[in-house]
Amino acid sequence: MRAWLRQAIINMGGKSVTEANGYGDAIYRLNNQESFDIVLCDYILSLDKYMTLSGGQRALAKDGQHLLEECRHRKLLPSASVFIMVTGESLYEKVFAVAELAPDDYLLKPMKPTLLAERLTRAILRKQALKGMIELFDDQKYEECLRATRIFLNTDTPYALDCQRLVGDCLLKLSRNEEAIRHFEDLLIDHPGLAWAKMGLARARFHLDRYDESRDILESLVAENGDFAQAHDLLARVHEVKGSPEKSRALMKEVLARNPRAIHRHREVVRMALDMGDAQDAVSAYEGMFSHGAGSVSVNPSDFAGFSTLLLQNPDQGNAQRLTQLITVLNDYYLKLNAGGEQSGYQLAELVAQFSRAKLNGQTSHAARFYEQIGAAIKEQPALDNATKMSLMEVAIAAGDEAKATEIAREVLADYHGNESMTRRILGTLEKGGLGFEAEQMRLDTERAVADLNRKAVTLAKGGKPQEAMEEFMRLADTTRNLSITFNAALAIVHWLETAPPDEALSRKLAHYIEVIKNRDPTNPRTRQIEDMARPYLRAAVTRTGSGSDDDIMRDITL
Repeated sequence: MRAWLRQAIINMGGKSVTEANGYGDAIYRLNNQESFDIVLCDYILSLDKYMTLSGGQRALAKDGQHLLEECRHRKLLPSASVFIMVTGESLYEKVFAVAELAPDDYLLKPMKPTLLAERLTRAILRKQALKGMIELFDDQKYEECLRATRIFLNTDTPYALDCQRLVGDCLLKLSRNEEAIRHFEDLLIDHPGLAWAKMGLARARFHLDRYDESRDILESLVAENGDFAQAHDLLARVHEVKGSPEKSRALMKEVLARNPRAIHRHREVVRMALDMGDAQDAVSAYEGMFSHGAGSVSVNPSDFAGFSTLLLQNPDQGNAQRLTQLITVLNDYYLKLNAGGEQSGYQLAELVAQFSRAKLNGQTSHAARFYEQIGAAIKEQPALDNATKMSLMEVAIAAGDEAKATEIAREVLADYHGNESMTRRILGTLEKGGLGFEAEQMRLDTERAVADLNRKAVTLAKGGKPQEAMEEFMRLADTTRNLSITFNAALAIVHWLETAPPDEALSRKLAHYIEVIKNRDPTNPRTRQIEDMARPYLRAAVTRTGSGSDDDIMRDITL
């Protein structure tokens, strides 16, 4: 097939055609040769061996999905290059997985030279026409990209819809969500079936906290196309922020059943399971991640570390064997990486797995040695993500290093300030590890921090600046997601609207806060109270209902 493709391209006028005989060869050439204009990649590539988590050897096909992932992850191809998948594979799972990665085209073999020429020409012309704008977008120069794309739209271009999509993406990246809504709505008037425009509209409304409107669009998208995975993802987020984590988790598992190769969704299920205290479901999600993704650069060092410490926290007869298999996977592939500092992250993850296995096997001296090596590795890699820090906190607890565990817990808590589910997880891990006193102190510190956050807004209200106080409460509610702050933000809006002119944006924000409160704390008597107070301002026609003083605001706000 490679020989046939090579000759076909030369016959079309191709000047330089390079062949790679497998995954490793392709990566080497992409790393060490000048940029390629076109990549034609067979789906099934060379075979590697790796140990499955259930035991035994299994052949891992390094496929086109892995190559496309790595090209994008490591930026081995410029955006203007054309990547076309070529395969005779018809298995639904794999076809769906590749389609989600959005290669420029997808060709089924056998094919005729005329079809190949037609598809190549179409892809190349499109990429050349949009090259400058795509490069601006990839460089995160969204304002420049937006201007360039709008200018290009004034020309007679056959790629108008591609440009309109780029305009919408730029508006979303720039958080110009109201403008994005108008843009997508205008597009849908002329193109009512445009799925990506509906998706953009759902995203813009989600970012404006208009969750019910976003949900309605997403549910229609899912009904029209059950394979629209990105719509499932955002719909799951909508359910979660509306206080339905089980519904969110079920939806994520549903789309994973269609495409179990999507590593980021396994990671989301792990997070949801841990947030809900379901360790067994988290283990199952990790199993799925490594079963379907071992060898993929989408599996992060923190995934290995997180699975290792989860197995350590939940001793089981087979967990030491699982850790042995994880270490094998790390050594067979990930520790061979040497790009952009990635290898050091996997080296640290391997030490965490080694430590966890030694602890489970009762090898105290081995565990102590690995813990010492972990400390040295941390010093050489100071920039750690919070997921890895969480694993290191669990390692420190298991090693009996209470000071280090407490130090890491405080660091992570500071980053997740106001995130109640993460706060519960962190403090719960400390308590489970016998650090109940430290956890209680941190809980008190967190409550004091919330009070401190409120204090500025309260001071503004006392100083005769109710509007500034309301805006500060809203800012806090939107950035911390702390329920008591959300109550205060809703109360501040209610009291402002009692004397201010009708304000549609504020009424919509108030409706969102009421929805959050009802979903997250429905049995609290204050929930019914704030709902009753807000009801006059949630109607389509908002009317002035009375007067409210700064003292009224201060009386109702609870720190």
